[in-house]
Amino acid sequence: MLWLLIFLGLVIHSEVIVVNVVDNSFVRWIYDTFCCILMMEKNMENKTVYVVGDKFELFSQNSSVLKIKTLEDRLSKGDYVPDRGTLYVLSQGISQDRLNCIVSKVKAKGIDRFFAFPKSPLAGKLLSHKHQQQNIMISDPRQISENEFQLELRLDENCADMADHCTGQHIQGMVLIESARQAFLAVTEKYFVNQKIKYYFVIDSFNINYIGFIYPLGVNIYYRINKSKTKNQNRMSFSVTMEISQIGGLIGCQVDVEFTAFESSVIEKIEAKQARDSISNARSVLTQKESKVFSEDVVSS
Repeated sequence: MLWLLIFLGLVIHSEVIVVNVVDNSFVRWIYDTFCCILMMEKNMENKTVYVVGDKFELFSQNSSVLKIKTLEDRLSKGDYVPDRGTLYVLSQGISQDRLNCIVSKVKAKGIDRFFAFPKSPLAGKLLSHKHQQQNIMISDPRQISENEFQLELRLDENCADMADHCTGQHIQGMVLIESARQAFLAVTEKYFVNQKIKYYFVIDSFNINYIGFIYPLGVNIYYRINKSKTKNQNRMSFSVTMEISQIGGLIGCQVDVEFTAFESSVIEKIEAKQARDSISNARSVLTQKESKVFSEDVVSS
């Protein structure tokens, strides 16, 4: 680059001193070439590559998108160093174990400056109400105002909701429903419940309005409490709205949920009674059918 600057300076200088020596068109060509090289270098310095889970096969065929297996193969080569200006952004579908492995590898190689990892930690099992880590879909919630909270989608392609298949390029609608369910559990568990009390959550209503597709890039979950009753710690109720949006502002869906957090012993008694009643009702219906079948057999004989 330095030689081009010097050469351009000499040519322009010659143009000023001896106008007839160098044609104006040649100077313009040198100048245009120089601008083109600068633009190419600028583009090289801003090459962002999004890394997604292997199940997002169709989405990975887009420009600047890479499957996690491809990145792992590149990193397995001992001398691999990303091109200057490349930034790998680790996005949706990558398990925490694979993510941790990549973090260790790139730090050991001294190339971690080429990588961007999720900043917010994964929500814990107690907050998300999930026993298996691959089924946790959200980050640890953070409070941004008295009644507003923020979370990020942290999707693992090995989760139960993606165990069967992945249709198209977008994130499945049922995945967004489950992430919203985990979000209201996590926010309530972290900021509102009495830690000395064991709670049982009951959904009173759950409505979702799909607005557009959400893709396996950065996804935000904006959480707002519309109204709540929390004075009685044994029974707290909430009405909340969540907006799940792509980073950049495109809203994929709006979720409105009303739910109640009961002291567990209270709801467990109610649930147990209803379970017994359901069994009794089912047995009664079955007995009636068996009696009818028996009567028909007697008449026919």
